[in-house]
Amino acid sequence: MPAIFRSVLLVLGVAALPAAVLAESVPSGQSAVYGSWSVECPAKSGQCAALQKVATDPEGKQVVLGVIIETVAGKAIPQLTFRLPTTAYRQAGAGMKVDDHEPLRAPISACDDKVCEVRAWLSDSLRETLTTGKLLRFAYFVDPERQITLPVSLAGLDQALAHMDKARSKAGN
Repeated sequence: MPAIFRSVLLVLGVAALPAAVLAESVPSGQSAVYGSWSVECPAKSGQCAALQKVATDPEGKQVVLGVIIETVAGKAIPQLTFRLPTTAYRQAGAGMKVDDHEPLRAPISACDDKVCEVRAWLSDSLRETLTTGKLLRFAYFVDPERQITLPVSLAGLDQALAHMDKARSKAGN
């Protein structure tokens, strides 16, 4: 497990994302939905992504929290990315807790004018925790005194990752 994800539950801020960022479509018939997760695998690339749009604004026009697990060319393990609004309080970082497991912390890796991201590699131990868990609670601050915690369903994640593994091995990556 990456060192940045060890420790206490952390908090961070959120930036609004266009809903299209996490659309549930997969080119060339490679679309699949597993529980709360959709999988996108562009034709023959082997570079798949499991996606979940966790929360949207009241009008449903912008994603408030999105989760992406994607294979990366040349890397043996997938990358886990949480996308948040730019209103996230970057100095506080972010935190997550799966069921009764120890809380994990991570810095906000990057922000631009549209989104902030928290990134980590999906190590074997983190993958096991996520695929055997039921609920991940993701927390961040929008200012030094106001924390937001959002639930991320882990239902179907094990099948989504198995789909990604199969697509990657078919493509020879």
